[in-house]
This record gives sequence, C-alpha cells and structure tokens, in this order.
Amino acid sequence: EFWAYTQCVIVQHLVGGILCLPAILNLGPQSIASSLACLGILNEMGYEISDTIGLLYTRFLSPDGKEKVPDAMLAILIVHHSMTTILGLPLVLSYGDNKSVHWLCFNLQAAAAIALSGP
Repeated sequence: EFWAYTQCVIVQHLVGGILCLPAILNLGPQSIASSLACLGILNEMGYEISDTIGLLYTRFLSPDGKEKVPDAMLAILIVHHSMTTILGLPLVLSYGDNKSVHWLCFNLQAAAAIALSGP
C-alpha cells in the first residue's frame, strides 16, 4: 500500500515539475508557459491539501490512526504541507509570470520526485 502511494506521489511531483518546463526553457508563448507553471504550483497545492486531509482523516477517524500516523509524523507533515498551502495561491496571483517562481516550483518538485525515487 505504501509503495503504491509513493509511486503516485512521485508521478504527481513529476507532472507538477514538467508543467514548469515551458516557462523556464522559454518554450512557446510566455503567457501559456506561465499559465502552465502556475498550474504546476496549483497542482502541488491541491496535492498538499488532499494529503493533509487524508492524514487527518487517518489519524483521527481510523481505529489504528495513532499507529499509522504518530504524533511526530503528523506534526512534521503538517508543517511540511503548510508552506505550499499558505504560499501557493498568493504566489500565483502576485508573481505568476515571474521566472524565479517557476524555477522554484520546478526545483522543489523535481527534488521531491528524485528523492522519493531513490533506494
């Protein structure tokens, strides 16, 4: 079950990072490339919200929730997921056409996909 979940997380991060490539490589019209990069950011934001809800559901509504999601893991993942959840939409609305934001999104998502793919 955990292996399948990890594979989905890897694919999600790859897709989010790939959506940023046209903007950082100057491929196609800039408006479309920036929109795709913003979609990559929103894709990550949606995943973070979904995963947080899943963690909270498992932790508090499953009979063995405290074993599956211990207190330390819950705290770390809440802090981890909060960055994109809090910053994603303001970044898209205020800096959606900023190449540095596109690079940041690509770098973070590519790093996550590579790190999760390792041994």
